[in-house]
Amino acid sequence: MSPEGTSRTLSNVLLLFGVCTIVVGLLIVLFRRQPLAPMIILPPFVLLICLLGLAAEVALQDYLSSASIAAVIERNSDANTLIVSKGDISDRTSLYFYLRRQLHWLGGDPAQEYAARRYGKGADLYVRPDDVVKAWHSGRKVCIIFDNHSLNSLAEDLKIDPDTIRVLATTPTDAVIVNR
Repeated sequence: MSPEGTSRTLSNVLLLFGVCTIVVGLLIVLFRRQPLAPMIILPPFVLLICLLGLAAEVALQDYLSSASIAAVIERNSDANTLIVSKGDISDRTSLYFYLRRQLHWLGGDPAQEYAARRYGKGADLYVRPDDVVKAWHSGRKVCIIFDNHSLNSLAEDLKIDPDTIRVLATTPTDAVIVNR
């Protein structure tokens, strides 16, 4: 779903929620003298809140989770694949939990992570741009996850033509490319 489609969906969900809140409020005021009115009106309203929340979550799932990216990478990689997320460790944090393969960070700062800073563990998971370029042009399969808007700069860093890049998956915010 495009960002415009997502915002339209969320606007519709919020509008529907607002209208329903006003209608339920009016029904409660109109039937305030009826002792069972709240018992009849409120349960469907609570159910509606849950359904609208579910609709909003479905509309936002690619913004909130990296599960779809991880599934694509799992299907298209093997144990020897170098999987790199461009950015800090705080970017795409759910990817670490969904991906059953080793994840590396390009452009991140190891001092930002407590274990790397305090105990020196995990610093090897941060790769240098030169290492990624070398791996990209070698026989090793490489997957890179990055922000959608930075494809051209990433292609320039990898020293390849942006039109020749094989895109495995895209979400509203991220994309996954592979060299083989």
